[in-house]
Amino acid sequence: MATSIAQLQESLTTLSSTTSHSISTTTSLSRRTRHLSNLTSPASETSSSLTQSSTNLTATLALLRDAREKFDTVNDCEPSIERLYRGAKEADEMREKRDNPTSSATFNVPNRNEDGSITENPNGLGNSNGMSIVNSLGI
Repeated sequence: MATSIAQLQESLTTLSSTTSHSISTTTSLSRRTRHLSNLTSPASETSSSLTQSSTNLTATLALLRDAREKFDTVNDCEPSIERLYRGAKEADEMREKRDNPTSSATFNVPNRNEDGSITENPNGLGNSNGMSIVNSLGI
């Protein structure tokens, strides 16, 4: 029986030693886990911010590509728009000449003086109101 008690005592000592070692290992593991968590939390937040930044950059890139396509379209259409503008301007000038055939003509009419008398304009240009005119464009 003494041997059994000695064996139980030795087993109890071994169990106590193993338990102490397990507790210290668990405490160390817990401390390392907290430390790792403290290290990974900012990394997770940074990773989240980087992911959001990547998403924003992708959206910005899409908007820039769309804007570039629109500018390219404007550049492609610019000569056509200029031709259209020139054609419209020429058509307007032709309409003006057709509707007002004497607008660009010069007149050789006498000037009316302030006293009511009529005299010949020295440069040969004038109208019945005493105003000299060269043409409707003010040339």
